[in-house]
Amino acid sequence: HTLRKLNELRAKNIDSYVITQGERSNGIALGYFVDQNTAKQSALRLQNSVKKAGYEAKMLEGERTRKEYWAILSKESELLFGDELWRKLKIKQPQLQKRNNLCKDVAPVG
Repeated sequence: HTLRKLNELRAKNIDSYVITQGERSNGIALGYFVDQNTAKQSALRLQNSVKKAGYEAKMLEGERTRKEYWAILSKESELLFGDELWRKLKIKQPQLQKRNNLCKDVAPVG
């Protein structure tokens, strides 16, 4: 049902995506507005245009949080962390990302 509705919205050029986590998972989101000065007005405009297209849309307020855990390797340790180890980790945890931190001074946690 959700994917059918998503395809229907997108066919009408209504930008939308499936919510995959949290209490609203499997719902369809039309946008997330963060600029405190314009968020409510932007959301209302979107809600009105979606209603004109024949869909009922609710505006919900909520927090968007995301936890990130970082493993920071020293230059010496980085040499030990090769491609083979990375491939094994990605098989077990596909959401892992590998990035170079361009900032030298990262505040320690704790």
